[in-house]
Amino acid sequence: MNPFAPFWGNESFLAAASGDEPSSLRASAPSKETAAFSKNDWVQQSKHQSCFKWAVMTTIFAPTTALQRAAALSDDWCTVVVADTKTPVDYMQQAQLTSNHSAKVVFLSVPEQERMAQHHGSVASRVAQFVQQIPWRHCARKNIGYLYAIGQGAKFVFDFDDDNILNLETTKMGVTAVVSPVANETHLEDVRVAIVGEKLALNPHPLMGATLTDSWPRGFPLEYIQDVESHGTVAVTESMYPMSRIGVVQYCADRNPDIDAIHRFTKPLPMDFDRSIGTSPLLIPRHTMAPYNAQATVHTSQALWATLLPFTVPGRVSDIWRGYFAQALLRDLDLALVFAPPIVHQHRNVHSYLADMKAEEDLYFKTRALLNFLRNWKNEEARKIPARMEALWIDLYERGYIEENDVYLAQLWLGALVEVGYCFPGIQ
Repeated sequence: MNPFAPFWGNESFLAAASGDEPSSLRASAPSKETAAFSKNDWVQQSKHQSCFKWAVMTTIFAPTTALQRAAALSDDWCTVVVADTKTPVDYMQQAQLTSNHSAKVVFLSVPEQERMAQHHGSVASRVAQFVQQIPWRHCARKNIGYLYAIGQGAKFVFDFDDDNILNLETTKMGVTAVVSPVANETHLEDVRVAIVGEKLALNPHPLMGATLTDSWPRGFPLEYIQDVESHGTVAVTESMYPMSRIGVVQYCADRNPDIDAIHRFTKPLPMDFDRSIGTSPLLIPRHTMAPYNAQATVHTSQALWATLLPFTVPGRVSDIWRGYFAQALLRDLDLALVFAPPIVHQHRNVHSYLADMKAEEDLYFKTRALLNFLRNWKNEEARKIPARMEALWIDLYERGYIEENDVYLAQLWLGALVEVGYCFPGIQ
């Protein structure tokens, strides 16, 4: 039984998604007073108006090299760090950033997030309701960072973890600089287009040059890990592939990449990606899927709505589910998922492999069925991406992939995006 009353398929939303003021969302529309609070008060727009590229992370640890590198990106980058209840309260003091770098870092402390969740005016802001919905002590707190960056006018969001460290490079001027996650805003060069037959999933590791034989990424269906056909082949290489046709770029990570607990128990580390094999970006064909994570990933402006992490599943599942859910909708926008050679190396925080294995159970036992469902899922009645996203998440709840609180979260997320001024792309 469906306990939800969809509200994103109505005409008021269709106007909102086109950039007009919504007349109603769920029960009532946010007033101009509360909408102004969410955009102009919570989002300090003037402070970082020069940044249209944003790096987003959440952490419970003291500052790491990953933060230092992100803060040292070029001047068109800013970083937002979302605190949790275990995050040091003096995090920014511990970071010891230079004045130039600290000016580009926003630290959303626990008290600041509590303030965001407060209602202002007679009608509750969708932003406030959204922040209230996300539990503490979960990686989904990162959603607040995504929304903050989008409210600041982000065109690109680099989604990274506190143990994934951006590499350094020497520029043509002989200067050492941090490698940018968006080196070119208009296109990617030498994009290899993969083909994989009728397989549900493509394992990108072989074509990206994984130095361990038979490697696979976290979230890849276990039924296919010995299936050579799922490795795919390269059909053609396009010298320039426009960013306007790309939704997500997933960077591989050297040394200790994103693999599941079974992989870690059975194969030795470190593992890198051989540039002589994975020479350039790899485009995943739209009829199949591949797991991408929240550790070193770029979402372009057309896909910022897809950053939402569910919270009713373990953190080891949340970002993978997000990526699979999104791919079912990215194909409606004719937007590609691309894997790219490493620009990060991971110094992984301490984990219990057994605890990881327990947390990853849904990935082991539900992924193939999920991909079967997503391959065949359609909802042509929903004419806009928000309505279609809502319908998809309701269907996923009904099939046991997420719980009902995630559907409410998605509904509030869509409303919050409208409030902060995000313009959704049109369905092709």
